[in-house]
Amino acid sequence: MLLLDALVDPLAHSERYGADDRMMRTIARSHVAGVILIGDTEITLVQLTYVG
Repeated sequence: MLLLDALVDPLAHSERYGADDRMMRTIARSHVAGVILIGDTEITLVQLTYVG
């Protein structure tokens, strides 16, 4: 669900990552966190971390 929510509305379901350039964003839920790169027509998962 984490990535699916980000696909629907990436800015609403993510937080800024470093400087807020609105392209690199952090997504997190429960024990999973990730970094996404928002493009014009796609989202790229750059990093995925599981802490559990």
